Amino acid sequence: MTLRQCRGNTAVHFLVCGFLVLTFAGLMEAQTNTLFRPRSLQSGARALGFGDAYIADDNDINSMYWNPAALVYLQHTSLVLNHTLDRASNMMNESFATPLLMHKGEVFAMGVMLNHVGRLSESSIANLSALQYGYDAAYAREVVPTFSLGGAINVRYGSAGSGKLWAFSSSIGMFYTPAADIRYGAVLSGLGNGIRYTYDGSTTILTSEHLARDLQIGASMQFPSAGQKAILTLSIANEKVFGVKGLRYKGGAEYVFLQIVALRLGYDVDPDFQVATYGVGLRAGKWQFDYGMLPSRLTDRIYQFTLGFDLWSTGEIVRTDR
Repeated sequence: MTLRQCRGNTAVHFLVCGFLVLTFAGLMEAQTNTLFRPRSLQSGARALGFGDAYIADDNDINSMYWNPAALVYLQHTSLVLNHTLDRASNMMNESFATPLLMHKGEVFAMGVMLNHVGRLSESSIANLSALQYGYDAAYAREVVPTFSLGGAINVRYGSAGSGKLWAFSSSIGMFYTPAADIRYGAVLSGLGNGIRYTYDGSTTILTSEHLARDLQIGASMQFPSAGQKAILTLSIANEKVFGVKGLRYKGGAEYVFLQIVALRLGYDVDPDFQVATYGVGLRAGKWQFDYGMLPSRLTDRIYQFTLGFDLWSTGEIVRTDR
């Protein structure tokens, strides 16, 4: 029986035709796979361990991807290597970032990254293969003691079977640290476009799509007081994605023991789900290794590794005292 023959008035014909229509529709849908992030994938295994409550953190150069204004008050002036695996979409990301210019009250940093999909044997996005290169620059300046402003520019270059495409986005932030153990931050991000990758059954098509703009506000506290090695760090943040109903609440904690091992736990409450994140960190001299994971199947199941190396000791950093 063909679709043209499905014109009978009997119930049998109706059921058979309905089955054929659903079958063909399913086959057509199975040939179309899409990969697009309305929000940029941010770097840093430590941040993932905090449940992404990282807007008010100034630990290392990865802050340029969360709140560029925090760069003025970096605790570790390290160059970092990040590796991220998004298990749900089979996407991997490698990034490298480092501070380039550090003067009194101002910092300039740059980063590069590579996103790629379709490289593993198991993939939920069959036949979709693409490469995306990223170039990031961030600048922060202290306006008055304890308060800074900053901005970041993100350039993305996508390459797939159908061609190539550029995308540009940016973020702006503010950072306030009235004491060495208390920090507040706010950032507006998603200002610009990203790249959508769609496999239509024969090739991967690239299209430019607007990113979701979002506003995040957060705070972090460290214990004990300033001048001592922090043992406990608590961080919270609220996020509003414009055009999406509700707020996203994030929080995390880090406990350091033996001065070299850090354990992290985060919790993320989204309008659609609630998930926990986990992380661990190891520090040996100027070297830092961090691992973070979001294993819940309610999300993208993200796993991140970060390797950092301090370029200068904190005593060599030229900056205004808080």
